[in-house]
Amino acid sequence: KTSSSSLISSIKPSRKQTAVRIGINNLGFHIVSKETNIPLQSYPLNTMDWDMIENKNIFGLKTKDGSLNMTFQTKQAPLLHSLASQMKKELEAVTKLVKDQKQDDPIL
Repeated sequence: KTSSSSLISSIKPSRKQTAVRIGINNLGFHIVSKETNIPLQSYPLNTMDWDMIENKNIFGLKTKDGSLNMTFQTKQAPLLHSLASQMKKELEAVTKLVKDQKQDDPIL
């Protein structure tokens, strides 16, 4: 899990900026208030898409259905992008393994 001080610069429907930390683990993305350290929201990896603008230290996170779009400005944008992509690959590998095992042994 990693944390990064960031600014949410685009939350629909408002466009306010809020100081947050973003954590990533095998369960997904976790947005935590920087001021109070209280969890604000969590999003499963398989429901999100992400991208990065490296030269501007920006990490973008949005729901696959387009209902939420957030932009985090942080020097750790490359790390966030790398960790999220790695977690996604691991999740896909485990999902495939479980699916293959179920096909080989219908009792599972």
